Amino acid sequence: MIRSSVAHILCFNLVFWFSSASTATPEGLENLERDTFNSEQYLEFAEQIKSSGITENIDISEYRDEARNIYNQALNGDLGELKLPDQPIEKRSDKVFIFASLSLGKVGINKIIAGANSIENSVIVFRGIPKGMNLGEGILKIKQLANNPDSLRNIIIDPTIFTRYAVETVPQIVITDESGKSIARVKGLNTPGWLMSQIENGNFGDFGAKGVQVEILEPDLIEEAKRRMALIDWDEKKKAAAERFWSNQKFYSIPSADEDKTRELDPSIYISDNIAGANGEIIARKGDVINPLHIRPFDQVVVVFNPTKKREFEFVSRMLNGLKSRYGKVVLIATELEKESGWDGYKELTDSLESPVYMLTSDVYTRFKIEKTPTMVSANQDYFIIDEYKVVE
Repeated sequence: MIRSSVAHILCFNLVFWFSSASTATPEGLENLERDTFNSEQYLEFAEQIKSSGITENIDISEYRDEARNIYNQALNGDLGELKLPDQPIEKRSDKVFIFASLSLGKVGINKIIAGANSIENSVIVFRGIPKGMNLGEGILKIKQLANNPDSLRNIIIDPTIFTRYAVETVPQIVITDESGKSIARVKGLNTPGWLMSQIENGNFGDFGAKGVQVEILEPDLIEEAKRRMALIDWDEKKKAAAERFWSNQKFYSIPSADEDKTRELDPSIYISDNIAGANGEIIARKGDVINPLHIRPFDQVVVVFNPTKKREFEFVSRMLNGLKSRYGKVVLIATELEKESGWDGYKELTDSLESPVYMLTSDVYTRFKIEKTPTMVSANQDYFIIDEYKVVE
């Protein structure tokens, strides 16, 4: 930024001097003293700039052209509307961390927000949330302190950044380079303008305290999480979760079969519109009828029963070995269990049958149109076979 300004000034002055020395001065400039454009002064000034090295890597051609344009504008009588070219905003790769806490109060927080919103690559960092609050409540508290909650941006909660830069009071501002190394920092200031001006002037390092600091209200988020985790009785949590499982479990009250009955269920699917694959190729056309059993055989049997009814439990126990020898897989599904017995009752059931037992879901209940228990679901080449059994004592 400093180099570009020098180039603008140098080219503007030299072009203005050379032009005024060789041309008639326009109206409004004739009263200027000739020694205002003394060549020796500008040559000396230019020599000083050159020897300082500040223009060493600058291509001044673009600035010289701008200076000539400014001169021509003045020469044409447009001096009253003369506007110097806008200086480009310097794009910074620095990261600006502004450390904050709710202990700064509404005024302090809003100063920090305003300062952060005006600086590129700035982040407002909090160490944690106040004691007694959850994360959502802590964020809401910050929003409530902001004059304009919609203006909040780049606010994070990260105690590791506080630790990395040894921040123990607020406000503090730390500016880092691309690698994350601190190049300048200051305590007691809410906005980064002063610290950034020091960097612009070539000053770096720790500038100490330049204002009032306060203690950080929020505990370290990570340490607080560890503390809360240590207070949890995980054994009790597991026990409570297991108890809730059975109390929240949905059971299906399905009547027992009053007669032996066999039904066929056609699983065919009607295609109401074309179905294309990933490459756009049509794999199923509108109007097609697809039977899943023609694609993949159903080589198992599903047994749906109510183990809380003694006669159904005994029926399944008697049939089980024969079913295992006949089918590749036997799936046992229970419609109900005794909630009071919980996991102990479930374990006793599976141990007795020497097989896992699953709970009836709405998907299975609907797909196979379960109406009575016990029911066995098998399949031939075209249909699901739904067998209902009347079980006597």
